[in-house]
Amino acid sequence: MPDEFPVMNKPLSPGTTVTYRLRRDGVSGSGCISKGKVKQAGYYVILVINDDGYEQFVFYDELLTVNEVLPHMSIDASKLYVGAIILYKLLPAENPTNPDRLWRGRVLSLHIGMPGSLDVALVENLDIGYCAGTEFVLLSQIQSIETSAPVHGVHLLTVESSNGDG
Repeated sequence: MPDEFPVMNKPLSPGTTVTYRLRRDGVSGSGCISKGKVKQAGYYVILVINDDGYEQFVFYDELLTVNEVLPHMSIDASKLYVGAIILYKLLPAENPTNPDRLWRGRVLSLHIGMPGSLDVALVENLDIGYCAGTEFVLLSQIQSIETSAPVHGVHLLTVESSNGDG
């Protein structure tokens, strides 16, 4: 086995179904083909629960097939606009410490319906303590769009001061 292991730029999401062939003896192609679901994934190795219920460590170069289940779109894309404040969740592949936490962000640009591309929004994160200033957010990550009263209908009244003379 080589000294270097393949590194993924994004770990697989938990629940992803994979088939793999383990190479524990250093010989490529030896061993039987197994199937299982990802329990945890890092950049070098994956913890898989196989069909027999046992946990196994699998390296990315041992994978034969990957069937990642994508979440369903949770909002109507026609309601999104540049400047909208959204609430979204981080992807499981980002290994959030609290997967149910909602993050607030302002939509800077929309990239929807482009051929050969995922539907995403470029978002400026508004939460303190999150290191990513801007990031691409899949529409499936967006949980809701904040609504507020339009500002353009507000008129400021001028106040005349009187000096008390009447």
